[in-house]
Amino acid sequence: MAKIYPDLGHEPLLFSAASGAGSRQSELFTTDAPGTSMNLTFVVFFYPNANNTVAVPEVPTVEIQTDDVTWQAVDLVAGFGTLNMPGGAVNYTFSALASNGVYQIHFTQNNAPFGSQAWAIRFTNVDGSVSPTNKAGVTFIVDSGNALLPWIAVPGQGALTNAGPPALDFGLALTNLTLSGTASNAPTQLVGGKTANLTIPVGNYGPGALTITGVSPSSAVNNITLTAATPLTIAPGATATLSAAFAAPGGGQTATPTTAAKFELASNDAQGGPSGANAHFDTITLNASAGNFEIVLALDLSGSMAATDAGGMSRWNALQIAAVDILNAYHNFAAPQDKVAIVLYPAPSGASIGKTLQAATPIAGLDINATVAPAIGANTPIDSTPMLGSPGAQIGGIYVAAGDPSGVPQTNCGQFATTGDGTTYLRNFRWLILMSDGAANVGEDPKTVFAPGGSRNSYFKDRNIRAITLGYGKPASGQVDGVALQTIAAASSGHYVPANPQGLPSESLGPNFYKTLAAAMGFSFAADPDATLDASHPVNRHKVTVGDHDIPRRFWCGTRIGQERKSRRSNSSRRSAKSSRAPTLQALGSLLSPRRCARRTMSAQRRSTTGTARRGAEFGRSWSGAARSRAACATPMRQACRPNSPLSSRTPNRGISQATA
Repeated sequence: MAKIYPDLGHEPLLFSAASGAGSRQSELFTTDAPGTSMNLTFVVFFYPNANNTVAVPEVPTVEIQTDDVTWQAVDLVAGFGTLNMPGGAVNYTFSALASNGVYQIHFTQNNAPFGSQAWAIRFTNVDGSVSPTNKAGVTFIVDSGNALLPWIAVPGQGALTNAGPPALDFGLALTNLTLSGTASNAPTQLVGGKTANLTIPVGNYGPGALTITGVSPSSAVNNITLTAATPLTIAPGATATLSAAFAAPGGGQTATPTTAAKFELASNDAQGGPSGANAHFDTITLNASAGNFEIVLALDLSGSMAATDAGGMSRWNALQIAAVDILNAYHNFAAPQDKVAIVLYPAPSGASIGKTLQAATPIAGLDINATVAPAIGANTPIDSTPMLGSPGAQIGGIYVAAGDPSGVPQTNCGQFATTGDGTTYLRNFRWLILMSDGAANVGEDPKTVFAPGGSRNSYFKDRNIRAITLGYGKPASGQVDGVALQTIAAASSGHYVPANPQGLPSESLGPNFYKTLAAAMGFSFAADPDATLDASHPVNRHKVTVGDHDIPRRFWCGTRIGQERKSRRSNSSRRSAKSSRAPTLQALGSLLSPRRCARRTMSAQRRSTTGTARRGAEFGRSWSGAARSRAACATPMRQACRPNSPLSSRTPNRGISQATA
């Protein structure tokens, strides 16, 4: 009966060096051949990510133990020879069965059947590329016939125990997954309402073809699915892929945030199983969890914010308007359980510390305009600027918002959630929105401690927090420190918005706040390229993926009208012509529910029926246009023009319209 070796443990024979120690492996086996002929078929491959269709290790040398002491080489060059075994002479021939690393030694014994003899084989690596980080593996089959057996291999190689392969986590390490169960790039955070897709490799370490015939269960388990294009045949020493998906619940994280699903692959590997001392494991366990949003605003209430160099108003008044704009943008796409907190520095009493104005609260429970905005506006700039303050003593705005650096990062996160079940701070999307003129003058200096090589350079990353820093005040005033804000953003892999010459943040805050967060979430941001719309090309379409955190959906439309043809028409008729040629924005498809919605794809399109109009569709971007775009929808969508605002030099104007579903 055919048997595959090694028959003990869960891994192939492995080479970890080009020569010397680690380059040689031996294995006992039983001939178990009732006749006078026997086949030993072996496959060699790189481990763990077998890919013999691309690269095959050089064939190792082979030796057979002729007695308890002596090893006799098999002549792989000549392809034939004779072994002097205790029971008599044994003839052999050697051949390559295929170009994918499969070889066979055919033994014949003339004077008697082989029976069940105890033999040993030794393989020695000769491939110079083999190393501890680029191993090679061998498995072999002994059979009186010509049976070729497979060996199923799932992710987790190198960490297998009798209990089975380790579980894989969607959210922490599953990008460019390998058969070792590790990934080659950064962790991926998953957000509620979004589907994460994963490609899972499955290998074949055996000399025979592996055929996967099914996945059990075939339906979703805890919103996780695993599918295969069955029957899926994998050649010896090769790897194929399965598809997994996690449809994160729209509510994001729950009381039990991590869910698990275990799947078993049905195949022609007779030794395949979920556990056991000598099993070829055929199960894949997937863990998945979705994170929530956490937003903490740190607002500079220092005396310098009273300066009236922010677009004709005080920096503090401009900051208030911007803060409300950001909170409303957040409220528009956040799930009910996503949280927000607000910190002021210094304290409204004038103490040189940070003070919590609004503790972390689910956004669904806050009335931004009726409650939060008046609470912010009730304060007046005062005293100094404790942006950081003194750790362990009088901590300033950032340290109140994100945690005292003298504490353990995972359990000292200020208004952000702590470890909770052990990984909350890793799964959640956590943003510090720092709004300031940047001129810190009490306690630690952010330009020093957060700089590369600074004592707190890893402060934000240790807490999984990114910062968006917004500058206020004219740079020429001498009270603005853009370097500090830029250093904070860089240390957190965040986003810095400098002040423009008018003393205001140089980006439109509402839409660009969403854009920054969407990019960090991995969403496909809806930004069409410029397009020229004319009679021959009246429509330009762009598909937009819509998830739970996209409710309500917004489309910003900026237009520029092409040069008018000269005519003797009156100015009023020209204005009418321009208006008639302004493109419209249409959102096609069924209107999704206002909160819990399935992940869908909508199509945003611009339409122009006469003349030429050049337009661009990009959130937060606009051009000065001679006419206001019309917004028309195939579904009952509200239409509104975004009002002019002192928040930015690029605020929406007459050339921009907003449609909200």
